Amino acid sequence: MTERLQREIAEVRKEVDSLGVRLTLAQAWVGFLNFAYDALLHNGVNYRSLKEYSNSTELDDAQKLPLSEARNKIVGWLERLQSAISAAVRRKNFKVHEHDPKGK
Repeated sequence: MTERLQREIAEVRKEVDSLGVRLTLAQAWVGFLNFAYDALLHNGVNYRSLKEYSNSTELDDAQKLPLSEARNKIVGWLERLQSAISAAVRRKNFKVHEHDPKGK
């Protein structure tokens, strides 16, 4: 192969990798938004009020990383946020039952 063709192939591969990362991030974000919407709709939990959401320093850090490393950091942040939403739903549905030993 000529040198020019090899450079073009390398550029195309780089672009394909970039598009793959962007697709993964888009899928993760849409999945998260669907999960968050259901939590809000059925349980009254607004994910934007959670401290895990407002702490976006990880997203700021991700902007400074190479694309594939940024993907890992963003997907990890989304997973932790989804876990925080699940915990908020459990807290919201937690009911305190008082024990009445006299049976009243």
